[in-house]
Amino acid sequence: MDKILVILFAILILGFDYKVKGHPKPLENELLKDPIGLSCGVTINEYRGFDYDKKTIKKINNLCTKTLAAFSIFMDKKGFCSKIDNKNFSWYFSFIPIGTNYRDLNDTVWRFYNRDFKFVSGYTEIYSNYSWIISDPNNKLFDLTIAHELFHALSYSNNCYDTYPVETFEEKLFYDEGLAKEFTRFLELN
Repeated sequence: MDKILVILFAILILGFDYKVKGHPKPLENELLKDPIGLSCGVTINEYRGFDYDKKTIKKINNLCTKTLAAFSIFMDKKGFCSKIDNKNFSWYFSFIPIGTNYRDLNDTVWRFYNRDFKFVSGYTEIYSNYSWIISDPNNKLFDLTIAHELFHALSYSNNCYDTYPVETFEEKLFYDEGLAKEFTRFLELN
């Protein structure tokens, strides 16, 4: 009887698919062997779901550079963040499938279980200097999402939140979301 229990226990352990809850950053097995550093200060640590090539990385880098340059102009026109300094800007991106499967962008059961919004094409966690973006470069939301999430990263890293005309941190997040949408229109990505 003891042998049967040991065998059943071993089958249960070996057959169990261990899932990690509440860990949005890439797991060790999800990290790129060689992270991709972009000239705009972004490092791509994860790229899953679609094959990327030099053309895709160049597209991302060009959009990132364009976004950095336009951010100062846009915020100046809006009257926010008078001291923008992107010289030492550093942020991390993960490009992952938009689906709801385990560890995908809309996995709100495991990877993003504490995220309030359920279906998104991108997500930025300002305290960890990290953004997650759809990985399909052919999706019409790809460019828009990169610029939108990068706006959040830039506004946070430049302390723009402190210049918004609202009081609470939650109000500042909503205000920043509205500005990010305006910014992508400013870049003519909508």
